Formats: sequence, C-alpha cells, structure tokens
Amino acid sequence: MKRNIQTARSVLYAVQTYSKPDGIEKFNLEALHSNNGCSQEDWDYAVRLLADSRYLVFDAGYFRMTWAGHDLLDSLS
Repeated sequence: MKRNIQTARSVLYAVQTYSKPDGIEKFNLEALHSNNGCSQEDWDYAVRLLADSRYLVFDAGYFRMTWAGHDLLDSLS
C-alpha cells in the first residue's frame, strides 16, 4: 500500500482539532475519514504509519499526538 501525505496531514489535523486532554477516542477518529474525502483503508493506513513512527500514541482507547506529531503537522501545513 502506498502512503498518502495528504491523508496523514488530515489525520494529524483531526487529532489536534478534536482531541480532549486524553486524546481522541479510536472510534471517533476512525469516523472522521469520510469528512476528509478519503477511503477508510487509506485513513487507517495513515493512522497506523503515524503511530508506528511515534507521531501518534494509542493508549487506553485514545489516540493523542506527540510533540513530534505537532512538529510534523506544522511542517506539512
């Protein structure tokens, strides 16, 4: 599967925009793919790559952005 930098940017933006102090629930993040005009498969792949690269952290059912994730979003904006 090929990565899509626009989808990755959209994921990071969604996490930053919709997170509460603990982050954003996995279910809520997954539901946002349709708001960004991408397939569920592309969205899920971007989330997985961002988590594998430590731009996102998944803990207790919530995704939250790391400092590096914020830096990446700034560089992509």
